[in-house]
Amino acid sequence: MKDNVQITPIDWEQRKYDLAVALYYHDIRLSDIVTPENRLARWPEHISVSAEMAVEAAEVFINEYRRHAVMESGEKSHAP
Repeated sequence: MKDNVQITPIDWEQRKYDLAVALYYHDIRLSDIVTPENRLARWPEHISVSAEMAVEAAEVFINEYRRHAVMESGEKSHAP
């Protein structure tokens, strides 16, 4: 017997935003660990570049994921 499971549509914009935020904070933490001596000198520049890169990477990843994970039921999936 099959359970009646209601699959909710995915909010792709929210997924992109969440991934971009995670990538951004990961990059900031990593750069702080690797080069703490440059923290203050390059901080404003690094923040803007890191944010742009995170948004671009999240957009590319989500678009590629959606392109390769097309399901018969349309835009409904439980994928991460």
